[in-house]
Amino acid sequence: MQTDHSEKLPFAPVILVVDDEPLYRELIIDTFHDSNYRFVEAANGEAAWALLNADPEHFDIILLDRDMPHCNGLELLRRMKKDRILKTIPVIFQSGMSDARDIQQGMELGAYYYLSKPYQQKQLITVLTTAIRERYHYYLVKQQLQQQQQTPQPDLNFSFCTLDEIYRLSSLVAGMLPNADLAAIGIFELMLNAIEHGNLGINYHEKGVLIEQGLWEEEIMRRLGSLQSNKRLATLSVERQQNCITITICDQGEGFNWQQYLNFDINRLMDNHGRGIAMANHCGFSSLTFLGNGNCARISVDLTTVTDPQQASELL
Repeated sequence: MQTDHSEKLPFAPVILVVDDEPLYRELIIDTFHDSNYRFVEAANGEAAWALLNADPEHFDIILLDRDMPHCNGLELLRRMKKDRILKTIPVIFQSGMSDARDIQQGMELGAYYYLSKPYQQKQLITVLTTAIRERYHYYLVKQQLQQQQQTPQPDLNFSFCTLDEIYRLSSLVAGMLPNADLAAIGIFELMLNAIEHGNLGINYHEKGVLIEQGLWEEEIMRRLGSLQSNKRLATLSVERQQNCITITICDQGEGFNWQQYLNFDINRLMDNHGRGIAMANHCGFSSLTFLGNGNCARISVDLTTVTDPQQASELL
């Protein structure tokens, strides 16, 4: 089956399928046999851990069974979250355990998605393509970060409205922070939220439909091209105190009920979006809060908590 989004990706994502049931591994791979996805199989957590350690940057997505012998899915995820590189890989849990407490446990460990076996083919396609899209955004931001020539000076003010500006600025500002790769993900998601939901007024339902139809980026460009949208700019400011950096991202929208999006919600697990703010809230910032009606996000990073002495001296 051809997925809706795979042909639009300029890279071939590598997906690690970890399941002790060969049938499930075969079904997953067969679902995407017409796509440009590349699959690697592991029969248990220990085998997957060996593959991940051998080449941490090789895999883009992990489809992980929860219940397996020789290191189950929960234990493998715990190990991954302690690794600087592996903790950024989106993990899709799959399990026959569908109790809300079981799902919550996986999410608290850092899984962004949860598939309850048996699941429909459409559910698998929706979840996997969503994870791949988010991974591609991460690569774009990381690429910008690697191209940075120098760390910018603090106390800066920017305005932005396009996707290209979001990619560049999120990387620029993340370069000032510890754990820049992870910080860049969070800043990117908050900047994107300011444009698409704030200034352009794309609501939650509309975004889901646009992604399903493959028209999300096209609609953003269309709305940015309108006269009314061109008058709306989002802003990003960076303020440096003695031991802290504060980043504030504001838009000109009406705001939203941000509290419900700070953490991963089991009621939105099967949606093809809706995890950006929760991702930002789990990107290692000292704090993330929203001001006023929710149209200003404020990140605080305590530089005294940096554990690498050399990095700490550079930042302080």
